[in-house]
Order: sequence, then C-alpha cells, then structure tokens
Amino acid sequence: FSPNHDGINDEFKVFPSDEFAVKSFELKVFDRWGDMIFGTMNMEEGWDGTIRGQKANPGVYVYIVETKLINNEKAIVKGDVTLIR
Repeated sequence: FSPNHDGINDEFKVFPSDEFAVKSFELKVFDRWGDMIFGTMNMEEGWDGTIRGQKANPGVYVYIVETKLINNEKAIVKGDVTLIR
C-alpha cells in the first residue's frame, strides 16, 4: 500500500467476506524485529503507515488477523504487506 493521501491504497485494511458472521476481530501489524506497530479491534480501522506518529520506512511488514465467528469458530490469517513511499 502507498499512504500518500491520493485516495488510492492509503490504508492497509482487512475486508472480511461476510462481516455479519464475525463476532470479534483483531488486526496486528509488526515490523521486521517483531515489534507490534499497529493494532485494532475495529474492522473499520486500518494502518495508515505510521509508527508512533512518524512515517514508517518503506518495506515489508507482517500482519496477523484473528477473528471469532458467530459460531465461535476461530480463524487466523497471517501474511505480509509492502509499504511503498
């Protein structure tokens, strides 16, 4: 994603396929040293490419999404996202 305020890919967000089936949600983003740099439990919120108010360096960041569905089934998705400036 490229947080340059052009309205295109300015935020890293998760879009669940069926948000009504999700009971709880958590998105965590980590830097290359394993430090959590962003976290939210709100599906409407995304990472804006900053760390403690400062622009994050371009690079690859790891994310983990944990959800609990209304049937109490847990789902965990892990991956990486590339930040471009």
